[in-house]
Amino acid sequence: QMVIAAFDETLLLSLHERRLPAYNYTGALPITHFRHAPHLFHRMGYLKADCIRLVLETGRDVLVSDSDVVWVADPLPLLTELMQEGATVGASTDCLDLDSDRDKTE
Repeated sequence: QMVIAAFDETLLLSLHERRLPAYNYTGALPITHFRHAPHLFHRMGYLKADCIRLVLETGRDVLVSDSDVVWVADPLPLLTELMQEGATVGASTDCLDLDSDRDKTE
């Protein structure tokens, strides 16, 4: 089963309508772009780590790879093998605002 963390109410309500369980992090962060505020960006990292901890406590295994991670070998064979064994593989983004993330002058 997939694990989803909802950081905004719109997503959380949509997940509930589909009867998909989710960790509720609504209200934990502002809904606006906040990369200019290091304490909020650090809070997002903390919340991500906290969610990973909660998932680990359920007995599941977790593999996390951020965009600034360098793999020393192609990870696709490993990920393919894990999926063939029943693992769920998903992707997410911490892109809060596409235009603001493009404009690195802010």
